[in-house]
Amino acid sequence: MASQQGPAVWAYNDAKFSEEDVANITRLGARTKQEDASKVGKFGLGFNAVYNLTDTPCFLSGHVMGMFDPEEKYLSGKPGMKIDFRNPTNLALLSRWPKQFEPFQGVFDCSLVEDGNVVDYDGTLFRFPLRTPLQEQESKLNAKCYNKSKRRDFIKLILEAAGNLLLFTQNVQEIQVFHIPDDTADQSSPQSGAQRKEVKPQCLLTVRKTSRFKGGSDKTTVLNYCKNRWWYQMDTRILEELDICVKLTDKAQALCGVAARNITTHWRVVWATGTGESAEFAFRHQHEGLLPLAAVAVPLHEGRILRLTELPASFYKKGHLFCFLPLPEEMVREAFPVHVNSTFSLTSSRRSLLERTEDDTTSAKTEWNRALFRDPVCRAYILLLENLHKEATDQDGYGAYFELWPKARNSALKESFYEKLMSAGHKLFPVPQSGTWVSFEDARFLEPRFRDSDCGSIAWKVLKLFWNGGGSIVDVPTNICALLREADARRFNQRIVTKVSFYRDVFFPNINSEHISPEERDRLVFHALMDDDTQIQDLVRDHKCIPCEATSKLRRPKDLVHPGKEASKLFLSSEGLFPKGRGVGGNEHSGRVHFCSKKSLERLARLGMITDDLSPDRVLERTASIGNLLLENRQLALDRARHLIDYMSSYSSEYSSFRIDVLPAHIKSSMSKTKFLPVMKKPDEWPFAWNKNDSDTPELAPPCCLFSDSLKNLVACNAKLLDSNAMGYGGFRLQEKKKKEVLSALGMGVDENHKSKEHLQLAISQLVTVTDHYQGGGHVNKQLMQTVTSTVYLFLEKCLRNCQTDDTAEIIREGLASRRCVWAGTDLVLPKQVAFSCDFECSPYLFKIESSLRQYRRLFEALGVKEEFGISDGIGALKQVLREWDGKPLPENILSIASRLAQLLAKAVQSSQQPVDSSQVFLPDRNGYMCCAGELCFDDDTNWLKSSNYMRFVSDKISAETAQLLGVKTKRRQDINNRGKAIPRGPKEELTTRIRGLLKGYIFDSSVLKELIQNADDAGATEIKFIKDFRQLSTEKVMLGWERLQGPALCVYNNAPFTDEDLEGIMKVGEGSKGTDPLKTGQYGVGFNAVYHLTDAPSFYTRTNDGKEVMVAFDPNYQFLPISPHEPPGLQFDDAADLKESYPDTFQGYFQNRSEMTKPGTIFRLPLRDEEMAKVSKIKQEAVCDTALTRLVDSFSEEMGKCLLFLTNLRHIAVYKVNADGALVLEHEVRK
Repeated sequence: MASQQGPAVWAYNDAKFSEEDVANITRLGARTKQEDASKVGKFGLGFNAVYNLTDTPCFLSGHVMGMFDPEEKYLSGKPGMKIDFRNPTNLALLSRWPKQFEPFQGVFDCSLVEDGNVVDYDGTLFRFPLRTPLQEQESKLNAKCYNKSKRRDFIKLILEAAGNLLLFTQNVQEIQVFHIPDDTADQSSPQSGAQRKEVKPQCLLTVRKTSRFKGGSDKTTVLNYCKNRWWYQMDTRILEELDICVKLTDKAQALCGVAARNITTHWRVVWATGTGESAEFAFRHQHEGLLPLAAVAVPLHEGRILRLTELPASFYKKGHLFCFLPLPEEMVREAFPVHVNSTFSLTSSRRSLLERTEDDTTSAKTEWNRALFRDPVCRAYILLLENLHKEATDQDGYGAYFELWPKARNSALKESFYEKLMSAGHKLFPVPQSGTWVSFEDARFLEPRFRDSDCGSIAWKVLKLFWNGGGSIVDVPTNICALLREADARRFNQRIVTKVSFYRDVFFPNINSEHISPEERDRLVFHALMDDDTQIQDLVRDHKCIPCEATSKLRRPKDLVHPGKEASKLFLSSEGLFPKGRGVGGNEHSGRVHFCSKKSLERLARLGMITDDLSPDRVLERTASIGNLLLENRQLALDRARHLIDYMSSYSSEYSSFRIDVLPAHIKSSMSKTKFLPVMKKPDEWPFAWNKNDSDTPELAPPCCLFSDSLKNLVACNAKLLDSNAMGYGGFRLQEKKKKEVLSALGMGVDENHKSKEHLQLAISQLVTVTDHYQGGGHVNKQLMQTVTSTVYLFLEKCLRNCQTDDTAEIIREGLASRRCVWAGTDLVLPKQVAFSCDFECSPYLFKIESSLRQYRRLFEALGVKEEFGISDGIGALKQVLREWDGKPLPENILSIASRLAQLLAKAVQSSQQPVDSSQVFLPDRNGYMCCAGELCFDDDTNWLKSSNYMRFVSDKISAETAQLLGVKTKRRQDINNRGKAIPRGPKEELTTRIRGLLKGYIFDSSVLKELIQNADDAGATEIKFIKDFRQLSTEKVMLGWERLQGPALCVYNNAPFTDEDLEGIMKVGEGSKGTDPLKTGQYGVGFNAVYHLTDAPSFYTRTNDGKEVMVAFDPNYQFLPISPHEPPGLQFDDAADLKESYPDTFQGYFQNRSEMTKPGTIFRLPLRDEEMAKVSKIKQEAVCDTALTRLVDSFSEEMGKCLLFLTNLRHIAVYKVNADGALVLEHEVRK
């Protein structure tokens, strides 16, 4: 044994082995303590660990010393030796082998010197001789020796882990580590005993534990307390508070380089017994002395949880498993955040827990370990957490607290922990806002991935402030949430406040709260914007949440404008429509809130942000905004107007069309009425009215009220023009086709091809305005005047060419026909004064159109310009002369013009073959005074007819042919018209029609003559003569038109003159004058109508009782008298005596040379209707020849006698014939 006397490890404790302990330890590996639940170790298992250090351990306890030699190399083939010093024989060994026992001498007060032959050491002292290099080579237990360096490492290892040793020990309250320097004695040599010095161990380390728990005492351990209670109170819980003081001396630093220190750590240890499957297991295996007990320990410091990593040296920096003592480091495969202690089943090496294997024969023991984790360990864990509410603070967001939660892959503990947590109502979830704790059932969690995001802390803050959805909001680390979900995903998900619900129910409803800073708000909004969840995208789209540039006002994406796209030109940054961040560097990955990053803008665009295309309503809004912008900045307003036109004329890839083409009609209509285009001011060189002479020309006007400035000459006087220079188009003649289409679509007149009734009226008004200005004497450049009028002429001409209806011509006529709007030489004249063709120079009354204006033929035709002047034109021009010179003689030049006008009118009459109403024609007389043509006459070479003072002759400059065409009467006609007076028309129906109807009541026979007899009798005549006159009388000195009446006729004379009543009656042809006189059986005008069987132009001459001579002639066909169809169909000459002097040949047929005609009486002359007369007669188309008249009279002659029988006044009827010399020859006669 000499080789075992060198360096050794000593282990001392102050308890002596009992007899049973001694027996047990000698039974190597027999687990002799397994039936004693109060024993934390298992002799025979734990003790075996010493063979890592030595091959020959030994101990001294009381009066017994034990030596072990498993390899049977040192004890004479024995594995061990027990020496009981109570046996004298054994006691004698002390003196027999003093060197063998010398190493014990003086170590921890050990003395093996005979003292009354008694050896009784008060305690237990183990000696473990360290394996030497030689033994390392031979040892079958462990081929590891301990040289000086390794010994130092071994001591250092103990010093660095010493603080953990007492954490769960039940009886040991103090541990000390000493070092006996090698200069104290040479223990390696069996001969060194004589020189051995006094043993003076140097204290390196002292570890002291102070423990207290409710229900315990100084002599009661937790283990005993639980053992004694568990069988009748299964649910045992103990909260133990303990302090562990670790003192390292300078010697330790000198020996091992471990810094000297004196530290105390406070621990909270919670013990719990099993109540579930571990308890059942213990009951089933009572013979094994199992106690389902576990503890969980956590360090505390100044009232807060101390992380293991924060512990000082000498303590583990990560959680360990304990079986009342720390299990080997290699067993810590699971990184517990706490130290876990329990009555585990270990392998025989005590280096690991028993685990199930495929050929496991110790399944019960492995199930025990699992049951411990699921039951008492889990319960102790939960109880510990429940007892840390006070120490868990929100200073670090309860981070240290949640770090204690089990996260290891140990499925037994983890599964059980989270199952119990989620079902047993343990209040382990802190509610910071209220300072309370809630169970899983009442807890609500922010979606873990969201909580763990870059804005998770902000979301958590907002959620705390505004959550009102039931339960309590708790903040739990992501990894804890993952474990909860793993344990019961359904239940956990039911309590999740998802990102969607956060944004929908919490954030967006409170986005404007003063409790959320703009920076926090923007972070949350930006996070939502970048999220791919469609529901969140919908929320962003539907809420005013995007901060805007300049104003920071929040807007919906659809109300924003992409700052880099086409539509952005229509917006200003100051309007707050661009997303915040324009011009700021960075991107969505830079950690900055940047709403104008490329990806942000893409997202916003997908959510409806305006990019290239505006909605129709927004286009209208932009249009309306120009007016308001004008009040702030004129140039910006004009720029926007230009950009708007550019925008509408550009191509949209979204619609595959030009933007103006897809704009709804009602939007175009509204834009057309919106003031947004600049109005051109009146140019200095413009002499005419400008925009209706509106002195206050507005800055802006709607397109519907505007025209292109290229149309200035067409509409400027009465319409507003677009100020293209102000818009920045530079002269803006709108050469770009699409821009013209845009403005045209919005109602603006862009060129002369844009025609509407309104534009037509404006053009007409333009012409009226400039011509009025010109005629009013306003100063104007003639070239400008002609340019403007030509522009309007051309426009109106095109309108007429392209018009589909007659409305255009009518509108033009109404507006200009009565206006002096046609250039004629150097002046403007009325359209009706102009003709395309005219053979006479009649200005300034009538004009031939200028050759330069012939290109506007349709226009001038519409205005009333004729191909040639007509009757009305000539009449009108002559009337104008009359108005200008009424009552004054015409100057020679005007007289010449008047004569040419007369020629022009005569030509028109001749061309039209229509008679002219002479009452409407005015011509100059011989004295140069204008006079109605009907009052004038011209000399028709009737020298035999004397001129009278009532004859007014037309000017000699007017030919007889012209004068006659214009209704100027011949001298004869004038004379007749002046002498005669019209007879009444009678009924309104045409006279010839009435007569023709009356003739149907009279047969053409002798009854015609009988009617004349009756009329004579009624007139009071006593005699009547019928005279057949077949002569052809002279036609030279007869009244105008009377020539054809100088042929054969039937004349009827009676000696009764016509009274005024008879004259009045017979002129009312068809009515008569005897209707009211019952004594008269006939009726002049009714019976008298029978004569129209014979003639178309009856007449009569009568001498009244007072000597007055009257002649009346009828001409229903207007063929023989100088009367017009619109005049009465006959004439009455009240001074027939004077008429006989002027027209003696006319009266040859009235037998004025006979004596009877010098007395009162009446003679009718009925010229027979000849063939020529019958052709044109409207009364009767049958001629009456001489023979027919003879037969009629002869027939009557046979009945004359009978006629007198019933007559009142007539006494004598006679029939005569006129011979060639004019003498009357009596043929028949009857008297009464």
